[in-house]
Amino acid sequence: MALIYQDLSEPVKKVVEQTLSQRVVSCEELRDGKTHFVYIVVTDGGRYIVKAFRQRTIFSEYDLPDHDKLLWVTDQLDKEGIRHQKILAFQPKHELLPGGFVIFE
Repeated sequence: MALIYQDLSEPVKKVVEQTLSQRVVSCEELRDGKTHFVYIVVTDGGRYIVKAFRQRTIFSEYDLPDHDKLLWVTDQLDKEGIRHQKILAFQPKHELLPGGFVIFE
């Protein structure tokens, strides 16, 4: 099944500015993703990875990640001393990104 391209760079910028209280300098989409929309966002405070989840519909096979599972995986990686991206923010739904999003450092 072919995926429909959707440019979410403007909503991603607004969500990052609202969530992190930082001004976005640039926002670049990584277009290799098959399941979700992924962006590299540079702000005046740092560089972040933002994953905007596709909104689940009755026609979609994509499952949205569970917040508790994301935190559990992060805790397990920490316990084992494995370096990984830290989750800075997670919202399963948002008015600008209805499928939700996660921001990684």
